[in-house]
Amino acid sequence: MRMSDRDAGPAIRARLEPLGRTALSIIYADKSEPQVVIKATGFWLDGEMYDHAFLAEDTSETFKREAAIYDALGAHAHILKSFGVAYLPAVQGEESELKAQGEREAWALKLERAPHGNLRERILQGDAVPMSRRLSMALDLADTLHLRGIPKTNPPSPERSIFDKELFALGTGICEITKWSVPYGDLEIEALQEKLMHGEYPHLSEDNPARHMIQRLWNLDYVSVQEVSDALRKLVF
Repeated sequence: MRMSDRDAGPAIRARLEPLGRTALSIIYADKSEPQVVIKATGFWLDGEMYDHAFLAEDTSETFKREAAIYDALGAHAHILKSFGVAYLPAVQGEESELKAQGEREAWALKLERAPHGNLRERILQGDAVPMSRRLSMALDLADTLHLRGIPKTNPPSPERSIFDKELFALGTGICEITKWSVPYGDLEIEALQEKLMHGEYPHLSEDNPARHMIQRLWNLDYVSVQEVSDALRKLVF
């Protein structure tokens, strides 16, 4: 039986540990399994969802795709282990058919909980590492994505839109590493989306050696991650 919103709050706090949220997902851990992080559209308790990420809709395929990306990346010392997607129960009598068609609805992606925190937490602590080290970290990021074929090089439509999103995200990741600060600061989700929709991107200082490359990523000027790696390599060496 679904709880009222009033009852759901205490139940969530008692059984789940909220860890963060974005416009597209809510991140938390079940206190009975604290070493596993759950990335979902909302908080799930006893088969019911409470709360909802601001812009999340039709996330099943997104979770499946993220799981496939983790599988493609494989084991790596600096990449969290994926435990795959969690599926909603199949409708009685349709289970075998749904499994055959790969159409089961995914409600979450489950990942290893970083035992020593993550890069963003380290960045938020301040005390930036030297720029040479930051550029090397950005190169490691781009090289790993390229070597594992993520995203695919200049795919045809309609996959191109996914490729563009991945390039934009890579630019934002490199921006965060080289600036050593969260690109959009403490903006509320609504304000962040408004800025993005109007093309207002994070400020890049003149002394950031990767600024032109980051801007090109945001402008979707690259056709492969290999190009990004090559550009970063020139800055590192």
